[in-house]
Formats: sequence, structure tokens, C-alpha cells
Amino acid sequence: MTTLTRFPLLTHATAAPTSFLIRTSGSKSRSAGAGASFWFRSLGTVLSEVPLQDLEVPLLVRARTADVQDVTVSGAIGYRFTDPVVAASRIDFRLDAKGRWSAEPLRIVSDRLASSAQQYAVDAAAQVDLATLMRTGITTMRAAISEGLSAERSLSGLGLELIGVRVVAIRPDEDLERDLQAPVREQVQAEAARAGYERRAQAVEQERAIEENELHNKIELSRRRQELIEQDGANSLRTAELGQQTDALEVEKEVNRARQTGDAEAARMAALAAVLSGQDTAVALALTAPRVLANLPRIDSLTVTPDQVTQLLGRLVAGQQGTAGAAGAARTAEARS
Repeated sequence: MTTLTRFPLLTHATAAPTSFLIRTSGSKSRSAGAGASFWFRSLGTVLSEVPLQDLEVPLLVRARTADVQDVTVSGAIGYRFTDPVVAASRIDFRLDAKGRWSAEPLRIVSDRLASSAQQYAVDAAAQVDLATLMRTGITTMRAAISEGLSAERSLSGLGLELIGVRVVAIRPDEDLERDLQAPVREQVQAEAARAGYERRAQAVEQERAIEENELHNKIELSRRRQELIEQDGANSLRTAELGQQTDALEVEKEVNRARQTGDAEAARMAALAAVLSGQDTAVALALTAPRVLANLPRIDSLTVTPDQVTQLLGRLVAGQQGTAGAAGAARTAEARS
């Protein structure tokens, strides 16, 4: 807005760069310009300020289609003032003593634009049915409003220019909109259900594939385990066979060793027998006594009774007599010979 600084006789006005300030004295414009700054006398001077920035008017229109269905069109209309002097001459943009508009010029312009746009929107909606309007209504409605406002001479005489028209939505009544959405909603739900069934089928198929893979793995593991068991059995059998062969060889060696020992012992005994065959009994006993005594069990204690001593002495005496008799007989035989 314009800033007014008052002094005793003069007032200084400074406009923003986006405002066009006009000073009028009587019926003539004395100073005008965007962002203008000047001194003036308050008496007999009128200041008007026209905005230069882009402005927008909200649009909300109730219309009826060719098949008698009510719809709501929402959007916006953009415009700007291209000839501020003409606009100030057609619309009250006067400033009061505080630098504010004394009227509401922008509301007046907005009402006029909205009223004109509403008429064009109603005419466009009445030419098509609801289904067609819902399909192509936004483009059709935007074109109809833009062409109508651009061709309207009353608006061009206000010194403004149409920037563009935006139509963001065309909606029927709530109940009708719900009915129109029902087929689409059902189709979407059906698609969602079908997608869910497909995902479930894929999950089942993947689970089946996983189970089949696990079964194949179990079968393969079982087969390998069986092969391992068979191999272990074969190894154990081979080990047993080798052990039996080794034991047989050891037994055979022991038999051979025992046979050789027995043969050697038999040969030694035969040699001993051959030696003893020509010897006296006493000599034979003397030769065999150490071996017999070596093979006797260990005697820790020996108890001799008087009876046993008597018997032993008797046998010794008898033995000595027999030996003496035998020696005498031998000597007699030798003498006779």
C-alpha cells in the first residue's frame, strides 16, 4: 500500500513497486507511475492506487448437466491490470487519509469475473450429460470459461487482462458421486482380490517348490547316507577280512614256531635218550634231575614225619644192597668170561 507522510502544509506519498499511484487534481491526472513518490497538497487532491501484481479470484459454480444432474465446478481465475489509468477511471481505487482504499475495488472486480465465469460454466455444463462431463468436463469447462471471459467486452473495458483459468474439480452430488464411484470401487476391489489371489497362488507355488526342493534334498541325503553306510560296511568287512587273514598268519606262525620248537625239543630229547641209553641209572638220574627239578613247582615248606624218614632209610638201604648185589654179579660175570 501507499505510505503517506503528513507535514503542516504538504504530504508526501510513496507507493510500492507493485502499485500504480495516480494523483488527480480536479479532472486531470498530475502524477502517475509504478512506485511513484511525490509531494502534494491534501486539499483538492485525490490519490488512487491500482495493484500491478497478478491477482486470482476463487471460482465455485453450481451447474446442471443435460441429463438434469447437479454438479459443482471449482477452480480459480487469474488476472492483472494492464491499464491502471483506465481501471482507476472505471473502478473506485481512491485512498483515504490513512493510505487505504476507501472502497473495495478488488471485491467488485472479483464479483464481476465470478459472475461472468459462472454463466459460461452453466452454459457449458448444460450441453453435455453427466457421464461426458465427468470424463472430459475439466478441459471443456476451462476452455468455455476462458473463451467467454476473453471475448467479454465489459471486462476488457476495465483495463485488465485475463491470465488464465484453472478448473480443478467437477463433482456431482454426494449420493450420486458415491453411486458413480461404486463400479470403479468394485472393479478396484476385484482387481485387488485378483491380485491377492495371484499373490496367494504364487506363495503356494513357491511353498510347493520349496517343499519339493526340501524333499529332493532329503532323498539325496538319504541316498548319500545309504551309500556311506554301505561303504562303512564294506570297509568294516574288508577290515575284518584283513584281520582274519592277519590272525590266520599269526596262528600259522605260532603253529610253525610251536612245531619247530616241538621238533627241536623232540630232537633234543631223542639225543638225550640216545645218550642216556648207554649210561648207568645213577648217571641218568643225575643228568635228568636238574631238568626235573626245574619243572617241579616251588616248595615253600616241607614237613617230614618219622614214619617217612624210616621208609626213606629203608629204601636207601635196600637200594644200596641191590646195587652191591648187581655190582657183584657183574664182577662175577666178568671173571667167568
